[in-house]
Amino acid sequence: MVIISKVGRSLLVLVIIGLLASPLWIKFLPNEALLPIINNIPGTEKVLCQYPVNVSGESMSPIVQPGSNLVFDRCYDLSELNEGLLILFKDDSSLRLGIIRHILPTEPPIFKVSGEKSPDRLQDITTTNIVAIEPSIDTSKTKYQAKQDPQTFVIHPDEYLNDLYLAKIPKSSGIENSNLEQTTQFLIDTDKFCFVVEPIKTINEVRLEISDVDSEQIILLGENIIFTTDPQTNINCLDFGKNQGMINLDSGKYSFNFFSNHQLLQSIIFEVN
Repeated sequence: MVIISKVGRSLLVLVIIGLLASPLWIKFLPNEALLPIINNIPGTEKVLCQYPVNVSGESMSPIVQPGSNLVFDRCYDLSELNEGLLILFKDDSSLRLGIIRHILPTEPPIFKVSGEKSPDRLQDITTTNIVAIEPSIDTSKTKYQAKQDPQTFVIHPDEYLNDLYLAKIPKSSGIENSNLEQTTQFLIDTDKFCFVVEPIKTINEVRLEISDVDSEQIILLGENIIFTTDPQTNINCLDFGKNQGMINLDSGKYSFNFFSNHQLLQSIIFEVN
């Protein structure tokens, strides 16, 4: 029985390694899921950490020539994310190469990334977008020339927001026939959850999310939103519930988070009962 058990475990490990070696698994397995697998299944580190890339196109030329075969590292440490580093990152549903040009001192950190074909066309990403890194590539001869201090890229709330607050109206009412009551206390059975945005100027690429203070679970309310100074578009109310278009929250304490270009402009703590 001992021999069979050992053989069975070995076969199981081989099957798991085989599955994880599939390009499809490698592509979609989240980076944060790698460490427990590597720590618990011997022999998986090389399979999971290496991310082969055949470079097509000239977006990184001449630093990386078309047709180059590179092996990126998925098991990087956050301390390795430095300016000048070549990375593989997610851009919507695509994977792209880029060089970290600036790291903004925000929470979370914002990485301003671009290629060599259009080095001044900077894109903002966070660590959740970075799939793998290639630290052996020398990027010192890049065409990019820093024209401004990274601090100047940081968005300050008082430049964009005149006010942002939470409010409620009766559950059965509409915005047009109710008076908003500013609050951070909501009753699931009787209230509608509202948020009011009063921009100083147009705010682009807004992401709205609610996070559970205890579990840190995130509920996405919307992204790539544009808020203008038109007051009719800046009052939004949602019913509590599980149906589409509702806000599904249990009793507890939450944080309403307002991001623009990945930067947190304001966070409001509220309670639901």
